[in-house]
Amino acid sequence: MALLSAAFIGVSAVWLFIDQAAPHGTDSMRHFKAVFDIRDHVLGGAPLYWFDFEDAQESFYPPLVYLIGVIGTLLGGLNLDAPVLAINVVFIPLYAAGCYGVARESFGRAAGLPAAIFALAAPMAIGQFHLMMLDGPLAAMVAVTAWAVLASRRFEDRRLAVLGGVLAGLGMLTKQPFLMFFAPLVVVVVVRGGWRNWRGVALFCAATALVAGPWYLRHFYGLAGITRSATAQGPATAQGPSNELIPYGTGTGTHFTRFSLGNYEWYAWAFVNAHWYLPLALVFLVGTTLAVRRAWQTRRAGYLPELIVALGAGYFGMAFLVGYQDTRYSFPAACFVAALAVGWIAKARPKVRAATTLALLGVFVVNTTAVSTGVFGTVKIDLPVGEPADDSLGFRLAGGEPITGVQGNVILISNHGYRAGEPERARTFELIQAAARDGIAAFSLPKPGGETAEKLEGIDIAALTLPIPLIPGDDPLIRSPAGITLYQRSVRPSDPPPCQRFSDGKGLYVLRAPTERQLRSSDPRRAPNRYCPL
Repeated sequence: MALLSAAFIGVSAVWLFIDQAAPHGTDSMRHFKAVFDIRDHVLGGAPLYWFDFEDAQESFYPPLVYLIGVIGTLLGGLNLDAPVLAINVVFIPLYAAGCYGVARESFGRAAGLPAAIFALAAPMAIGQFHLMMLDGPLAAMVAVTAWAVLASRRFEDRRLAVLGGVLAGLGMLTKQPFLMFFAPLVVVVVVRGGWRNWRGVALFCAATALVAGPWYLRHFYGLAGITRSATAQGPATAQGPSNELIPYGTGTGTHFTRFSLGNYEWYAWAFVNAHWYLPLALVFLVGTTLAVRRAWQTRRAGYLPELIVALGAGYFGMAFLVGYQDTRYSFPAACFVAALAVGWIAKARPKVRAATTLALLGVFVVNTTAVSTGVFGTVKIDLPVGEPADDSLGFRLAGGEPITGVQGNVILISNHGYRAGEPERARTFELIQAAARDGIAAFSLPKPGGETAEKLEGIDIAALTLPIPLIPGDDPLIRSPAGITLYQRSVRPSDPPPCQRFSDGKGLYVLRAPTERQLRSSDPRRAPNRYCPL
């Protein structure tokens, strides 16, 4: 398992080293900004700034992941890779170990390693751990805390009960939805015998409150507002039967009202076509069926009710409670999916166990390679159910192919995870650093309009780590020889080569000392003052 975690971290590290993309997605940009903000204040003599920190935007998050990101920048320097790699080093082993432990406690020792492989093979996990996001760490904390609670034998072992409480507190300091995934497990454990060990339960609750309580009390009123906002139901934009499910890649939005059939179908679609893909989803369905059948035949349920309730709370709880859909919201229940999927392996014959474990390892290798490099493209099975959804709501994957929801196909292999596919090789940051060495003092982006510049979307966050600042385009410095403006534009056959070419085929053009007319036209492809420092 340690080697498996190390391999996963190694792939992420190589991916981060190659990737030159600016942060994309509102949440990822906010998390980077929070890490850099806390880092600046800590180094400036305010070591407890993180305790009071609240994002100025409509919501804010607990500080644990941010603090680990800050430590990463202190060890690895002020750049975009250091905080993400630090998060990988801390949370990936916890994620793998937690899934290993939950399966082992529930079904026996032989189920542990297959569960860890299954969990790390999740395309959602692969994509999330390439980004500055909180949902991968949240899945890790749910998994390792569930392991501690199950290993405590319904809170009989008080030392493990305390450990579980400490981990639960840290889970609550990872992201607020932690309780939605973990509290149902604890409730079932208590109801099914844990109440007899009331001292262990009390120690667990006390440790949780001691770790997480101060921060939650400090931010009580702000968190209350966030809860009201997150659970509010806005008007649906895609209400209807399954053939109106949103395309793959959209990932977010109020597409269905809370109690509509489409809402539950959407979460089922997310399970198959975003979290696991069809091979692992089928393993889960078969494994869960076999686990329920065995429990019925032997009349020994073990921890099966706890796993099923926790899993249901993670998926259906989100569907019932949150009035907004996002494919990553329900993924922190991954440890329960992994345990139920592979529990039957512990009771299988040795040759079957070995063959199944090797098959899961093969899926892990294929999914990691596919999501991280895009080498296999997208392989899917078309379903004769309705018409494909309109792709105008979503975006195209790295290979340029639109992917629709369950009404059109189910995915076997994809060249893209959740918001992260093959690394961006256009050397945008190196170009800016080379410009700084060439005497450039600042850079800017053109005014909104014209072609979209999604590859430069988060350049304002990346600029916090670069040697020259991003300033408005109307600043006099930009129009001087010490200023440059970056453009993302399509490359026509008759155009000169761009400074860099993005993975979507568009080019990165740079103008030095652009004129007012050039700034208005926003077309640098044939400007005489094109500038390529690399």
